[in-house]
Amino acid sequence: MADNDYALGRLVETVSQSAYWKNTAILVLEDDAQDGPDHVDAHRSPLLVISAYNRRGALVHELHNTVSLIRTMELLLGIEPMNQLDRSAVPITIFQDQPDLEPYVARLPEVAPDNVVYAAPKTARERYWVDQTARMALTTPDAADPRLLNEAIWFSVQGDARPMPNPQRFAAFDVMRATIDEERAEAARKPLWIARLALERSARHR
Repeated sequence: MADNDYALGRLVETVSQSAYWKNTAILVLEDDAQDGPDHVDAHRSPLLVISAYNRRGALVHELHNTVSLIRTMELLLGIEPMNQLDRSAVPITIFQDQPDLEPYVARLPEVAPDNVVYAAPKTARERYWVDQTARMALTTPDAADPRLLNEAIWFSVQGDARPMPNPQRFAAFDVMRATIDEERAEAARKPLWIARLALERSARHR
């Protein structure tokens, strides 16, 4: 994550020091929110809208989603909506009329030493989570149990100080999921995961 953050910072730095900065907007959205719970919704994603026309210190309260991002891009490019979904989407209101052309300077992330050097587990709880994560299919996309993975991440940051909050979701998400046969979808994906894991084990033992 730190490497990719710094790479994005260097991209913005390069563009902001070019003649294109006054006509450029860079929009960054996570590919797939998966299931990282927080206090609002388990499918929120960080979104970055970067340009010389951003309102400094602006706090946007409107609800936005991926289609809002697409609608914003369409308006910036001056193109017509593709369908009714993006036509009715609320664009992101972050811009002002006058640009601030001050160049951006990327900063190399500061990485804590204990994030680089692996330390052996010292407690039973640490050994438990090391064992759990070792069993996860982390090299296969979407194969790890999201609840277990999020609990492992939570423990790595919070320890046992407080339990991980239960995922919260908008009611619309539950309505959408009610029409999905999850067991059937899971069963359809399972052979792909098994085949992928078999190939990886075979490659490791060559």
